[in-house]
Amino acid sequence: YQKTEELIAAREEAALEKNTQALAGRGHDIKGMASNFGLIALSELSGRLERQAKENFSIDVLSDIVRQMRP
Repeated sequence: YQKTEELIAAREEAALEKNTQALAGRGHDIKGMASNFGLIALSELSGRLERQAKENFSIDVLSDIVRQMRP
């Protein structure tokens, strides 16, 4: 859980910096960790962040996903 919190914070920072490459990377990392712990909804949302960041969706769309990931 501690590592996930670090990744979520890094993802939020990447969104503020409008760094889509970092958003894709953090989405990938969180997707795997969440899946390992059975957190399916978080894993799916993280996967969506990863895919859409790689497909160059707007930072507004990506930031919305980032906001949804915070409980």
